[in-house]
Amino acid sequence: MPLSTEHERARFAYDEVKSYYEKPESEKEKFESWAEKLPSMIVSCGLLQAVAFYKTKKEGEPLYKIINKWLKTKLSEADSFDALQWLTQSVVDLQQYLYISDEVLKLSIWVKKMAKALKGKQP
Repeated sequence: MPLSTEHERARFAYDEVKSYYEKPESEKEKFESWAEKLPSMIVSCGLLQAVAFYKTKKEGEPLYKIINKWLKTKLSEADSFDALQWLTQSVVDLQQYLYISDEVLKLSIWVKKMAKALKGKQP
C-alpha cells in the first residue's frame, strides 16, 4: 500500500533527524533549537527568506540540507539541485510558490516533532 504524503514527510523527517542525532550533544542541542524555530520563521518571513537565512547560518545549515533534499526529491533529478537557487530562479507563479511553501512548512513541522521525539532517546 503506498504511503500518504503526510506519512512520507514523517518518515523522511524521522530518518533525517535520527541521522543527525549521531552527532555530539552540543550539535544536537543547536539542531533542536533551530528546528523549533523553522516553522514559525517560514510563516512569519516566508519560505524564501527562511531558506536563505538557514543556508547562510552555520547552525541552520543542517536544516537547509534537509529542506534541499526534500525539495530535490519532489522537484528535480539533478544532482546539483539547490533549493535557494530554484526558489529564486525557477518558481514561475504565485500558486506554485505557495504550494512549495506549504510543502516545506509541513515538512518543517515534522522535523520539529521528530527532533522533540528523539531528544534524549539516542545513546
